[in-house]
Amino acid sequence: MTKNIKNPYLPLIVFIGINLFLFSSVSPLHSIMNMQYNEWLYYLIGKGMINGLVPYRDLLDHKGPYLFYFFGIANIISYKHIGLFLLALFIYSLIAIFSYKITLLILSNENEKSSSSMNSIISFFVAFLIYFIISSYYMSFGTISSEAFTLPFMFMSYYLFLSFLYNNSSYKLKNMSVYGICAGIAFFIKANAVLSYVPIAIYLLFYFLRRKEFKNLFLNFIVGLSSFIIALLPAVIYSLATNSFHDMIDGAFTVNILYTGTGMPSSASVYESLIETITTFKEFTILCFLSIFALFYFLNPTKENKKLKSFTANTSGIMIFYIFSLMINIYSVYMSCRPYTNYLAYLLFYLIPLIAFLAKGFLSLCKTRPIITLCISILLINVLAYSFTYEISDTNGRIQRTISDKAIKIYNKYEHKKSKPNLLVVGYAPYLYEAFDTLPNEKYFATPVVSRKKYSKPYDAILNRIKKSDEDLVIVAFERAMIKDKSFQENVLSALDEAYINIGSADTLGQKIDIYALKNEE
Repeated sequence: MTKNIKNPYLPLIVFIGINLFLFSSVSPLHSIMNMQYNEWLYYLIGKGMINGLVPYRDLLDHKGPYLFYFFGIANIISYKHIGLFLLALFIYSLIAIFSYKITLLILSNENEKSSSSMNSIISFFVAFLIYFIISSYYMSFGTISSEAFTLPFMFMSYYLFLSFLYNNSSYKLKNMSVYGICAGIAFFIKANAVLSYVPIAIYLLFYFLRRKEFKNLFLNFIVGLSSFIIALLPAVIYSLATNSFHDMIDGAFTVNILYTGTGMPSSASVYESLIETITTFKEFTILCFLSIFALFYFLNPTKENKKLKSFTANTSGIMIFYIFSLMINIYSVYMSCRPYTNYLAYLLFYLIPLIAFLAKGFLSLCKTRPIITLCISILLINVLAYSFTYEISDTNGRIQRTISDKAIKIYNKYEHKKSKPNLLVVGYAPYLYEAFDTLPNEKYFATPVVSRKKYSKPYDAILNRIKKSDEDLVIVAFERAMIKDKSFQENVLSALDEAYINIGSADTLGQKIDIYALKNEE
């Protein structure tokens, strides 16, 4: 039997690094204007942090603090946004590495006749494909959604837990500390990400109760809770030191509860979320359900292999955990009742058995040249990445660059221009702050329009800012929700007319902005 591929993680990281460098919107080769809306918010808050601004107190988006800390660190290396590239490489490499380890674990007991080298090849392919799927959400390669940041911690925890189930080994208390820390970090990236750890907690609860190991149950509870709290401490200490603790609670949690369509978890919201996710993302969820059968296939060896002592997987335990966690994460996907494809990141774990099953069948047709087949497959995937990047992602970048250039030209012609004006962008165009080389002055600059109807402060804050005339420049980006919201449009425009003058408009490919400058008091 041939041995596993030695040091598979290094070539995997190299493959991902090359892919990100050539095709991603955070690559130093490409304009930063290619970034998508969400990444712009995280980037600007991170940039604000290294310029003395405090998340939630000075700048707000309804995500957890650790997401902004990641982007703050990335902004330290600002030259050609290399810091963002390294951040993406770090996050995606962790996702790929644990995808590899999980796949290899699934394949390890499937069939003794399958060579370990073939299992390594399949695991390598699955890991790259999982990276490819998560990095290409919204067809903008390499941008980093908040969900992507939770996946390394989810995958790490699931790998440790599946290792325990597969090997039927005695449970190790130190694993609970890993679960607790990972859950805490994920919770402070995006609150509903903590749901991914509920299946582990419930499974272990019944595991200890069934064995009447009440002492172990108590110890695990204490260790898990302590680890969870320890993971939260850096953000809590930072927020207390910057006098922004209440702002953090309000911005990361209160706003989220009002932002979500389902509200607090309930039997009705669980049912609604499951049904809505399945119907809205029916193709993707069908694949996840098919993966249950793929996993079952790997857990049930051939008659010949059943005699082997090496097969020790706890089949029923694995299947119960797998199906239960799938249901929990489906609920997590549609917790906000919005059909955003980046939420599907929570379900990527459940594609691993299905991709492994298909890859095994595919590579079995090319037994003599599996490595060549693998390389050709990855090459074809990269060709797709190249095509999508320049056909779709770069189109977004061209729109943002064109609008920004037009806005700057209009402002440069204004008589009372400043080199770095105090700027307020109303609508979905945070990239304009970067174009004008300035940072937002408004705490609620990033709060989406859709939450404003439920959460009045952003709406009031925008109007108050305009009425106080604290901004040198106000740019109104008319996205569809604002055009339909006559009350909002009329209030904002009437407030602008009192203290500002319209110095021009710009539009391209359906996107339109109006530019208002502060009236000269002289």
